Amino acid sequence: MPTSPEHVREALAAAVRELRGRKRLSQEEVATDAGLNRKTIGSLERAQSLPSFFALVAIADAMNVALSELVVVYEQRLAELRQPSA
Repeated sequence: MPTSPEHVREALAAAVRELRGRKRLSQEEVATDAGLNRKTIGSLERAQSLPSFFALVAIADAMNVALSELVVVYEQRLAELRQPSA
């Protein structure tokens, strides 16, 4: 089943929010450390935009997580979104 752009945005948003929450970092802290604007992080976490690959690497680095960990959490959230509603 193809993945919809909406599901990609929602799963990535959830993954970034979750990992940022685990690290107890603010959007501002992540943005500053990643060299991005806080609004960029907010837009990503609201599933309104998708970052470039470079920005995604910078966000993972700013949260002190491996990019692979971010991808694993993304894939978990994507699988949840793909499950049929009960």
